[in-house]
Amino acid sequence: MLKTMILPMSSTLGKVFTNDAVIHPFNGQILHGAAVTGTVSFNSDTSLVRIILVDTLTSNELLLYETYPMIDTLWSFAFTTKCDETCFLSGFSANALKFQINSATVYLGQLAWSGTTRANATELQAQVKVNIETLKIGKINTYIKNKGMIWKAGLTNISDLSYSNKKVLWGEKCHTYGFEYYVGGIFEVKTTDPLPKSFAYDQVESFDWRNRHGANSPGSLYWDGDIDSSGWMTPPRCQNGCLVL
Repeated sequence: MLKTMILPMSSTLGKVFTNDAVIHPFNGQILHGAAVTGTVSFNSDTSLVRIILVDTLTSNELLLYETYPMIDTLWSFAFTTKCDETCFLSGFSANALKFQINSATVYLGQLAWSGTTRANATELQAQVKVNIETLKIGKINTYIKNKGMIWKAGLTNISDLSYSNKKVLWGEKCHTYGFEYYVGGIFEVKTTDPLPKSFAYDQVESFDWRNRHGANSPGSLYWDGDIDSSGWMTPPRCQNGCLVL
């Protein structure tokens, strides 16, 4: 596994966050890597924490760190030198850190960064992302198994997207509960808390399966020949125990 770099410069922040916030710890530095260290406490099984590196001049955003109970099952824990999309950068003009917090407390102890240029920064960061995603998938699959759910997580075209592209798909602070890693089974979310409206299931109360594709209509290509329009052949029309099609 590729190891992340050791970041030579740092700033001790010592700040606690319980709600969304934006701070400006930079003085116009051009970053070639950035990482954060601190602690997290979840308040519920729908908790979410994201720390995002922002260039406010270009609106470019990179994910420094993300966690939720499917990834970290301890409700209070420390994290060290986290840099989901920022371990290796090809020169990033950082202006701010953005915090997205839902039902959680974050203590940001230290922000570390590198000013050293790396010719292969893009390739190194791509490998780091694969390693981080692989670790997340393993943790999510363990969570799924422990909760008795019947879907499976894995690498997908969506999980491979950057944070900025995921934000375009789902919005600024969407909690997907691991959906971007869904590769099979029946996806579900098990929580004691109400799901946000943006994640509510769009289900009808009932439907009649017999009229799917007009199967009970003689004018449909899918009509099954049932003159009673019940959706199935009636027993009297089945001869010698065979279904007449």
